[in-house]
Amino acid sequence: MKEYGMKLSPMRLILIFTIFSTATIVKGEGGQYFRVRPRNSSVLEGGEVMIPCEVGNRVGIVQWVKDGFAYVIQPSGEIVGHSRLRLIGDQNNGIYNLKITDASLTDDGEYQCQVGPYLRIKSIRANAHLVVISRPQKVEISNYPNKKKIEVKVGESRRLECVVRSAKPAASIVWYRGNVQIKGGDTMITPISIEGDKEVQKPGENKKELLKYDTHGSIVIVPTADDNDMDYTCEANHPAIPIDMPLRETIKLSVFYPPGVPVIEGYTEGETVKRGQQLELTCRSRGGNPPAQIVWYRNNEQVRTVYRTEGSFSESVLSLIAKAQDNNARYRCEVSNIMSVEPMKVHADLTVLFAPSGVTITGPTEAKADEQVVITCTTENSNPPADIKWTVDGHNFESNASRTEPAPQGGWITSSNVTFNINRTSRNIVVICDASNVKLTENVVRTHTITVIYPPSRLVITGYEEGTTIDAGTVLRLMCTATSGNPLATLSWYKNDKKIQGTTRTRDHAVSSELTILVNASDNNARIRCEAANSATEIPLLKMLVLKVNFPPEKVKISREPQNLHAGQEGRIICESSSSNPAAEMSWWKGGIPVQGTKNGTKPGLHGGFLSFVELTLDVTEEMNGEVYTCQARNNQMDRSIHDATTLDVLYKPIFSSIEPYELIGMEAEPFVISVSAMGNPNEIRYTWTRDGLPLVSNSRRISVRASTLNITKLDRHDAGTYICEATNEEGTTFYQLNLTVQYSAKIKRTSTSGIVYPPGIEAKLFCEVDGSPIGDEYVTWQKVGSNSELSGRYSTSFINKTSYLHIENPDQEDVGEYQCKVNNGIGNVTSEPILFVTNFKPQMMNTPLTRRAAANKGINVHLYCKARGSPLPRFSWTFNGKTLLPNVTEHKYGITHTDLSELISESSLSIFRVTSHDYGKYECRAMNKMGQSTDIIHLDVTSPPDKPTDLEVYNVTHDSVTLMWKRGFEGGLPTSYQIRWRQALDYEDRYHYLDVSPGEYKTTITALSLGTYYVFSVKAINEKGDSGFLPDLVKVQTLREAPPTDVTSSEINSSYIIVIIITVSASVCLLIAVPIVFATLKSKKKAQRSGINKSQTADMYAPSTVNGDTMTGELSSVSDEKSDVNFDTNDYVDEGRKTAASTYLIDQTIQDFGKGNMEMQVHHQGTLGRRSNHIQPPMSMDSPPQRTTASGTLSVSKSSYIGNPSPAPPNDVNFYSVEIDNGRYMGYETNHSPIPVVGEPGSGSYYTSMSPTGHMMSSHMGSGTSTLTRSRTLPRPVPPPDVTVMTAGSKSPIPPSVPPPPTTFARSVSSNAHTHGHPLSTFTPTPAYSDIDGHLV
Repeated sequence: MKEYGMKLSPMRLILIFTIFSTATIVKGEGGQYFRVRPRNSSVLEGGEVMIPCEVGNRVGIVQWVKDGFAYVIQPSGEIVGHSRLRLIGDQNNGIYNLKITDASLTDDGEYQCQVGPYLRIKSIRANAHLVVISRPQKVEISNYPNKKKIEVKVGESRRLECVVRSAKPAASIVWYRGNVQIKGGDTMITPISIEGDKEVQKPGENKKELLKYDTHGSIVIVPTADDNDMDYTCEANHPAIPIDMPLRETIKLSVFYPPGVPVIEGYTEGETVKRGQQLELTCRSRGGNPPAQIVWYRNNEQVRTVYRTEGSFSESVLSLIAKAQDNNARYRCEVSNIMSVEPMKVHADLTVLFAPSGVTITGPTEAKADEQVVITCTTENSNPPADIKWTVDGHNFESNASRTEPAPQGGWITSSNVTFNINRTSRNIVVICDASNVKLTENVVRTHTITVIYPPSRLVITGYEEGTTIDAGTVLRLMCTATSGNPLATLSWYKNDKKIQGTTRTRDHAVSSELTILVNASDNNARIRCEAANSATEIPLLKMLVLKVNFPPEKVKISREPQNLHAGQEGRIICESSSSNPAAEMSWWKGGIPVQGTKNGTKPGLHGGFLSFVELTLDVTEEMNGEVYTCQARNNQMDRSIHDATTLDVLYKPIFSSIEPYELIGMEAEPFVISVSAMGNPNEIRYTWTRDGLPLVSNSRRISVRASTLNITKLDRHDAGTYICEATNEEGTTFYQLNLTVQYSAKIKRTSTSGIVYPPGIEAKLFCEVDGSPIGDEYVTWQKVGSNSELSGRYSTSFINKTSYLHIENPDQEDVGEYQCKVNNGIGNVTSEPILFVTNFKPQMMNTPLTRRAAANKGINVHLYCKARGSPLPRFSWTFNGKTLLPNVTEHKYGITHTDLSELISESSLSIFRVTSHDYGKYECRAMNKMGQSTDIIHLDVTSPPDKPTDLEVYNVTHDSVTLMWKRGFEGGLPTSYQIRWRQALDYEDRYHYLDVSPGEYKTTITALSLGTYYVFSVKAINEKGDSGFLPDLVKVQTLREAPPTDVTSSEINSSYIIVIIITVSASVCLLIAVPIVFATLKSKKKAQRSGINKSQTADMYAPSTVNGDTMTGELSSVSDEKSDVNFDTNDYVDEGRKTAASTYLIDQTIQDFGKGNMEMQVHHQGTLGRRSNHIQPPMSMDSPPQRTTASGTLSVSKSSYIGNPSPAPPNDVNFYSVEIDNGRYMGYETNHSPIPVVGEPGSGSYYTSMSPTGHMMSSHMGSGTSTLTRSRTLPRPVPPPDVTVMTAGSKSPIPPSVPPPPTTFARSVSSNAHTHGHPLSTFTPTPAYSDIDGHLV
C-alpha cells in the first residue's frame, strides 16, 4: 500500500497542473500586466535602438504592431520580412524587447506591444513613439559655392545664403562673424521627399511619405575695413550633430578700402645737406586693401616705382646722393590703390649747399710788349655764390667788374674781369684766379700764363738744285731752316699751295723742318714752298723751288670695238696708256710673242707727260673665246714698263660636252642624277628637260630639275624613257639626247590560290605573276617547300607575259605540298608565300609512338588521339574488340570529337569515361575519304612506370652552371617528374649530386659548379609507379674557364703590381743576356757570308715576316720559339706520330674536313681569323672582299675581324695544326678522341642557312719558285699557329655579332669554297660572321 501511494497517475498530474494554474491566475487578481512598458525614444539614422517590453503573468500571445501593422514573429525572435528587427530577451521571463538595427526613416512611427487574451484574461497594450533622426548631409554657402574667399568693396552690401541639406528634423542655422554669433537673418525650411530608402514598404503597411528637410538661411552684411580677412560662418544646429564636431561652412571676406595718409621720413623740411651726401627718403602708408602702390616723383618726373608691402602696410625707400641740381628740388610721394579716387600725396623740398667745382679763365695766351689785355674768370655753380680774388705777376689786383647769376643746374655762377698792360722786360706773365664759398670754407684756384712774342729773322732751303731732273720713285729730302724769333717760328711746307707735313727740329735759337718726298708723276713741275711764322709775324717768311720729274705710265686701259664680240664678225682691241714722261712705246703680245700689224699714236697727257695708244684688228671665231692678249707700255728713258691683259669674250651658242654611254641604267628606289655640261657665251645658259617629248619640271619632291642636272631622288620604273636636255643662251639653242633604262627589283604580284584541289592524273598548273627589270624565265625558279632537290621529271616551267607557270604532269600523292616561286633578277630576291598544292589521295596515319600509347587508372576519364593526312580531309571511326564505337548519350561512355588541323590534316579524339578493366586493350582508328582508308592501333593500358627520357643534351654553359634539356618518353599515364644526377668527370669520382625537376619541365639549370671543370650528367623519369632508371653518363661538358669580369680588389691590384715588377726585371735580365748573343750571331753571320755560304743553307732559320697580317715573301724575320708554345690544356688524346709544327703554313688542296672538336678545344671550324685592328672597319661586300697580291699569288682578305697577334693565316676546319715538312701541307688533329658526344653541335645549315655544309679549303700546290722560307722543330704536343685563337666561352667581344647568336653554347660555321674569289691561294672566308663566344670572325 505504501508503494502504491507513492505513485501518481497521469490523470492526477493534469488535475494538479490545472488547479495550480487556476490558483496562479486567481492569485494575480489583475491578470497579465506590463512590468516594463515601452518608452518613447529616438535613434540616429543608421544607429541601433531597443524598445523595452516586459510582461508579468503572461498567458496571451505577445506581438508588436507598428502604425497598425502587426509583425509576424518567429520562435527564434526574427521578424518575418524585417531583417533589421528582432525580438530579444528571455521570453520565458516575459521579456519581449524589440531591437532595431541600422535604423531607417521607415522605422519612424508608433510602436505597440500587445499581449493577447487567454480565456477570460483580457489583452493588454502599451504604445511607444520612435523618432528616427537624420544628420544633415551638407552645409554650404549656396550663392558662393566652392569659394573660400570673396572680394567686396567697403560699404557695398552683400547677401550670404546658406543651405543645410537633408536633415530630420529640420536643422536650424546660426551665423558667426569670426567667433561672435550674429543675430537675425532669414530662415526657410523646405521638405524633401526621400525615395528608395533602405527598406521597401511591405504589403499591408500604412503608406507614409518619407521626408527630410533643407533649411535655407541668409544674412545681409555691409562690410567695413574691419571686415577685411574676416570669416563669416554658417553652422548647422541639429540634435544629431555632436557639440565637439560642428557642421559648418566658412567664407572669408577680402574688403577693398583706400590706403591711409602717407608720410616721408629721412629728411626734415628746412634741413640742409651737402653735395655728395647720401640720403634715404622713406615713404610709408598704412592700411588699404589691396596694399597701396607707392610712386616717387622729382619735380613732377617719376623716378621710382619699387615698393614693398607687408599685410596692409606699404613702404618705398628712395636712395639718392645729393647733387647741385637737387637744391630746391621737390620729392613727392603718391600712394593709391583701386579704391582711391585720386592718389594721396606728401612732399619734401631739399636744400643743398656746395662749393664751385672749378673755375674757367679766358683771355690771350700771347701778347706783344706794352699791349693791354683783359682776363675773365668764371666759376662753376655754387650755393651760396662764390667770391673771386686776382693775383697778376705776383701782385694782388682788384677786379674791374664782377657779377652773379643763377645756374641752370642749381646754385649761382660768379664772373670777374681784370685789365693790365704787358711788361716789356717780361717773357711770361702768370695770372691767378681764386674762388671761395664762405659758408663751406672751400676754394678753387686756377692759373693762366701769357707769353711775350717777336718775329724770326732768316729762312733757307737745301737738298735740291733747281733745273735738274729726277726719276719718279726717288726719295727727295728737303731741309728748311729759320733763325731767331720768340716763340721760335713754326715752319710749314706747301706743294702746289697744298700744305704737307714735315719733321721739325729745334736747336738753340733756330728751328728746322725736313720734308721727305717719294717723287711721283704728279711732282713734275710741282712748286715746293717753305713758310716761317710765329704769333709776332703779320706776313710769314717764305722760300720756293720747282721740281722736274721723269715718270713711266701708271696703267694701260684696254677697250673693244664693238663692245660685244660675236663669232664670225670683225673686232678691234685698243690699248691706251696713262701719262708718261717721256712718251711710252706701246705693243700687243699673245703667248709671249709680239703681235704684228698694229697701229700706234701719242697725245698730250697729265703732269706734263704724254698719252700713247696701240690698236689691233681681229677676225673673231668661237675658238678665240678666252684667248689672252697683253698690252705693254714702256718708258725707254727709265727702262720701265707696265702691262695689262684682256681675255676675249666671244659670244656663241651652247655646245654640249659628250657623255658616254648615251644609254643610262638606273636602279629603282635609288637616287639617280643625270648631269650634262654645256659651254656657251654668255654662260648664263637656261636648261630645259623633256622626257618622251613632254617637259619636266620640279613639281614633286622626287624629281628636281636644276639647270643641267636632273636629280631623281628615288628612281621609279616609270621614269624610263628618252630624255632631251635643251640648252639656250642669248646666242642660240642646242639639244642633247639620253636614253634611261630603270632596273627594279623582282616582285611577285600574284600567285595561284593556295589549297585548291587538283584532280589526280591530269596536268596541273601553278602560276606566279612577277614584275621586275630585267625579268624573264631565267630569273624565276620553283621549289617545293621542305625538299632540297631540284624539281625535275614530271615538272616543267614556262614563262608568258611576265607570268611563270609550273606544270605538274599526272599529279599524285607525292606532289602534294607547298610550292614557292623565287624571283631573283640580281637586284631583288623575292620568294612567294607557300602555295599549297592539293590532289586527292587516301589518308596517311600521322600518329607518333607516344600518341599510340595511353594509360589510365580505373574510374577516371582518358582521351585517345588519332591523326591522319589526306585529301579530301579524312573522317574517322573507332573500333574496339570488333565493335564500332559511337557516342552513347544514355550511358555517356564514349565521346568522339573531330578537328581539322589544316587543309590536309585532321585529328580525332576518343574520350573514354570512367575506365574499367574491360576498357583496356587495342583500339583501332580508321581514317577514310573517297580515295581510300588507313588504320592504326592505339593501345590503352593500366598505368606503369615511365620510360627513359631521350636526347639529353646541353642547352647552355657558363663558368659555374650548365643548362640541360631532354625529351620525355612514355610517362605511364601518370604525372612524371625527373631527376638529374651529375659528378666530376674523374675516373676515381663516384659521388653524385642530384636535382629534382617538377612534372612538365624538360629543361633545368645546375648551378654552383666549379670553374673550367668537366662534369658528366644523366637523367631519369619518376612517377608513382616507379622510375625509369638513369641514362648512361654519356653527356660530358666543361664549364667555362673564365668568369665574367668583376671589380678588382686592392689585393688583386697589389698582386698585379708585383707581377709587373717581376716581368720587368725578367725582361731586363733577358735583354742583357740577349745582347751578347745577338752580337755574336751577327758577327758569325758576316763571317759566313764572307765564306760564300748559300742563302738556302740557312733558310730553316727564318720564317716569313708578317706585316698587317700579310705574308711578305722574300723578306726574312726571325721567329722566337717561345712565341709558338701555346698550351691549350687539352685532354691527353695526342697522336704521338704528329708532334711537329712550323711557323710557315702551306695549303694543300687535299685537306678534308677532319670532324668537329669538343668543347675542350672550342676552336671554330671556320678557322681563318683576320688581323686585330683598333677600329671597326666599314661594312664590306660579302660577295667580293678586297684582295691583296703577294709574290705567290692574289690573296683574298676580309678586314672586318678583330683578332690577336699577326701571323700567316692557317687553314679552316682544323683544331690543332702541324706542318709536315715532306709534303708542306697542313695536318689537322681531332681533339675529341673519346666516345663522349659533342655537346651543343648545331646541325649543318640549321642556323646559318646561307653557309655550305662542308668546309674544305682548296688551294694549289706552291711551286718551287716562291721565296717563302720554312723551318721545322719538334714540339711536345700539337699546338695551333700563333694567330689561331683558342675559343673559351667566357669572354665577350666588343664588336656586336653581325648575325643573331645561335641557340648553342658556342657557334661553329663552315667555310665556302676558297675559289669564290678566283684564286687558289685564298685562305680567307668570303662571308664573315661572328661567334657569340669571343666575337671572333668565324
